[in-house]
Amino acid sequence: MAEPTGRAHYEVMAGRWRHRVAVASVVLAITVVSVTLAGLWRFATQDRPEVVDQPTVVRTANAACLIMRKGVHRLAAVPESGIAKRVAAMRAQNDEVLLMVDRIRALGYDVVSQDLPLQTWLNDWERLVGAREAYAASLLAGRPRQLALPEDGDGEPITTRMNDIGLDCTVPVELTGAG
Repeated sequence: MAEPTGRAHYEVMAGRWRHRVAVASVVLAITVVSVTLAGLWRFATQDRPEVVDQPTVVRTANAACLIMRKGVHRLAAVPESGIAKRVAAMRAQNDEVLLMVDRIRALGYDVVSQDLPLQTWLNDWERLVGAREAYAASLLAGRPRQLALPEDGDGEPITTRMNDIGLDCTVPVELTGAG
């Protein structure tokens, strides 16, 4: 069969060119969609180091925190209370916090250690309890001092990062006051 000439040759070449462009466009579209989906999958399945994001941990921590917040609020001493009552209330509140930490740690070491900020967050709660205990001891010893909130590596109170962990668990104001 003879090779087309003139206008027929132009139409054959244009048809081939359109076919190649169409194939290249489909291949490019499939590549873009594949890369986008792979990126989304990777983002969705990786641990975000700045927030607690494992569903089991989030549910457990939020539930334990709600119980703790209610207990801390219920146990708060009125400001006019004597030192012995205030210290007893503070220590009872501290027990509520430590109970929350224990409930979350009961998920097991493997679960707790897999969510990057969780261990630091739990340690921060224990550090807060330690600071509150030191304050309570100073009250009982008759040498009251201010409650000194522990700080993070940047000089910020640990309560700032504790509140910014992706959980519905802000530090109750009753735990940060001198009270």
